[in-house]
Amino acid sequence: MSKNKKILIKRLFSHLEGIVVIPTFLSLHKFNIIEKIKFKQKISLSILSNKDLNQSGYLNVALTTLSSLNVLNKTIDKKNVYYSLTDYGLKYIQLIKNYFFYNKIQNSINNFIINDIQKEDITLYIKSLNELLNDIEQNLKNLFKSGDEIEEKIAYHIEGSILAPLLIYNSHNPNNHEVESIIKKILSYDIKVNLEEAYDYLCKRTKSYGVTASYQPIFSNLDEVIFKGYNPTKHRDENNNELHVNRRLNVWGSGGAHKTYFNKIDEIIVDIFNKPIEEQPKGIADMGCGDGMFLQHLYQLILKETIRGENINKHPLTIVGADLNQKAIDESKKTLNNANINSHFLIADISEPNIYRENLKNRFNIEINDLLHVRSFLDHNRVYKHIKGIKEDDIPISTGAYAHQGRYLNSEDIALNLINHFKLWKQHISKHGLLLLELHGLKLELSQKNISLTPTIAYESTHGYSDQYIVEYDFFLKCASIAGLKKNDKYSKVFPSKEIVTISLNIFK
Repeated sequence: MSKNKKILIKRLFSHLEGIVVIPTFLSLHKFNIIEKIKFKQKISLSILSNKDLNQSGYLNVALTTLSSLNVLNKTIDKKNVYYSLTDYGLKYIQLIKNYFFYNKIQNSINNFIINDIQKEDITLYIKSLNELLNDIEQNLKNLFKSGDEIEEKIAYHIEGSILAPLLIYNSHNPNNHEVESIIKKILSYDIKVNLEEAYDYLCKRTKSYGVTASYQPIFSNLDEVIFKGYNPTKHRDENNNELHVNRRLNVWGSGGAHKTYFNKIDEIIVDIFNKPIEEQPKGIADMGCGDGMFLQHLYQLILKETIRGENINKHPLTIVGADLNQKAIDESKKTLNNANINSHFLIADISEPNIYRENLKNRFNIEINDLLHVRSFLDHNRVYKHIKGIKEDDIPISTGAYAHQGRYLNSEDIALNLINHFKLWKQHISKHGLLLLELHGLKLELSQKNISLTPTIAYESTHGYSDQYIVEYDFFLKCASIAGLKKNDKYSKVFPSKEIVTISLNIFK
């Protein structure tokens, strides 16, 4: 990999960090949390949250975000979580206080995201941004020139938080010379990489910003989320649309980011449906089917490249799309009907596999165990349920931060919940298995050693604030093993490497 490529990759991931880190830091500073930690050598989460454990979960997410950046030290015992300021963090907070610009433009960013990237909103955003740049342009140039690691990090965080809306708009509306001009102006402050090369690289990867930026409604309301009992995932508008995330932008970003992993799934699907037909699943069920494009792709792949496809008339392929969202079901129906693919659809909850099984049997006479079940980035989005009385031996420990409607969840809570989740599914996947693509967090120490080399800080922050539970890969595998699931090593793949796993692909039985 060329030196420039490494710099640009780090720049991209630093941008994603900036989207979550800057509003997180400002909210903690506003409510004096940073000063309390600075004053004490070591302070517990319960003291920082005034023992309000019903809302301390989101505070823990915020503090863990800064810990992953090495601004804070985080230590955990069975009773509490403790935080202290690092030497790196002391310099970071002294510098970042000079750039309290975010509040000046956050309303413009929020309107832009909520209103689905409208021209009038980008116009207002550019006006607000130009006013801001008049004040901080020279300071940003000086940060980039300094050669200091922390100053450069802050510069990239600022750059990313203000560039994301522009890059997203530019991707949806190419050839807008005003937007292109201001993107290049901001990128020009860092002279280490050729301007045109940086612009082309980031524009080609704009979808990478989509998932993190889609949670802007949370970051524009972090004071209420962390300190005032506002649980973002509980609230909907009059049309029952989510208020904590722009789902369309989220799906758009996810689609681009996941292409590499879906190519690996293709290899597995072709292998499975090239086995002797009597050993093959009768069909495929996609829990969380979204717009149906993945099911359409899998069906056409099997049709063109497998033994099953050659014998599709004698051995038709059952296709099932399940989702918790009626709009997703409607979109899936449209997609598969337009492709002339006979399919079955139903509302289903990943957390209720027994009800799913009954509905498949009663409505379509389909046995759940006759299907290959596929899921992509869904299990971490299960609804948390606390099951009383459950005990397990040798459960793993996570360094991540988790919350349920604001309430703090510890590592044991998440482990027992995940184990129970897998146990509920075990009997339903015993015949053909579960093909599971999943997102993971990193152990805190690993995250600190690899800052800006993965998108983990951004992903762990956005998911933590929205009651989603991405756990470390070894933690994930241990919970699956305790639940009685076994992975097929032949089909097991991890990304980006075995040392740093943020995505896994497995078949469990």
